[in-house]
Amino acid sequence: MQAPIFIPPPINNTKKCTRCGLQYPIKEDACAHCKDLTDQEVEELLSKLKEEHEGNSNIGKFFIYVAALLVIVMFIASNT
Repeated sequence: MQAPIFIPPPINNTKKCTRCGLQYPIKEDACAHCKDLTDQEVEELLSKLKEEHEGNSNIGKFFIYVAALLVIVMFIASNT
């Protein structure tokens, strides 16, 4: 019997910023994303990141639909 492979847990070298909610290295004293930004600029940054996330989500959904369509077409083609 083969011994199970030990996979060490990932080391988390980041912490979450209380101001913007993004991750930054523990070694840094302040968040690299928002330390030099005003509150309004932080809001703009977060809204921009949200828009990018939604755009990426829509691209992912599109590829899932295309893959499902291809599976259906291949299934129909194999049955004819």
